[in-house]
Amino acid sequence: MSLNDSKKRDFVTQMIEILVQNKSKLAEKGFSSESKEAELREKSNVTATSEVKQQEAAAAAKEATLKAQSDLDAAYLAASSMADAVVGLLGKNDELSKKIRKIRK
Repeated sequence: MSLNDSKKRDFVTQMIEILVQNKSKLAEKGFSSESKEAELREKSNVTATSEVKQQEAAAAAKEATLKAQSDLDAAYLAASSMADAVVGLLGKNDELSKKIRKIRK
């Protein structure tokens, strides 16, 4: 069974809480949980920061994709208009017009 990110984050949070709530019980057995609690909190904070960066990167990638698609559509429209103009100028039976029709498909 593999855990998703949400379940992994929840597990880390629960372990921190377990260490906090059972500090004295663990100390009775000779285990000082404070450093491990601090380590888990730090790792959790790093994870949260990384996740924010990941979400920002995903949003930027989506925005860049939309811009690239829009730019490509504009370039294609310009090329298509030019093709129409050339065919209109030369006539649809001209060899260049026929070549243009072939590459447009």
